[in-house]
Amino acid sequence: MSAKSTESPLASAGALVAIPALAAAGAIIVGGRISDRLGGHHRKVIVPSMTAAAAALLLMAFSTSITGFVVFGTLASVAVSLCYMPILAVPMGGLAAEDVGVGSAVIVFGGQVADTAAPPVIGALADAFSFKVAFASLVLGAAIAAVMALLTPQDAASVRTATGVSDLPTPAKDHS
Repeated sequence: MSAKSTESPLASAGALVAIPALAAAGAIIVGGRISDRLGGHHRKVIVPSMTAAAAALLLMAFSTSITGFVVFGTLASVAVSLCYMPILAVPMGGLAAEDVGVGSAVIVFGGQVADTAAPPVIGALADAFSFKVAFASLVLGAAIAAVMALLTPQDAASVRTATGVSDLPTPAKDHS
């Protein structure tokens, strides 16, 4: 007589969803370290990472097993998450201190809009075509991010030049 599992399918699914999220959290930190070491130049992180993400997303979309779907989804999530800090760091370094809050808010807001828009778009694509087409369409986002990394300023000084901001003043030393 075999022992019956008491774990529900929903609990198992929840555990599987945690894997990419935990891997992404670590990748954000690693991406920040890489960004710091490159002194900006976010395309050196974003283009290869988004290329890897696109490949992993295609493999995920056409995976025939749950294990493959989770593994490739995790790899895609890690690749995308490596780009989070490089995308944020370059523009923030080019802004005056009094504009950093609103600048980061605009970048985060754009991400939140995409996070809100993606699920219904993916659902509509799945309804109209298939889940394979819906998940494969995520490759378009990776391609857009890679192209934008190639077209945008690569360091804080270039951001200042592109936005017409003069050189930032050196912060006053605190003599307290």
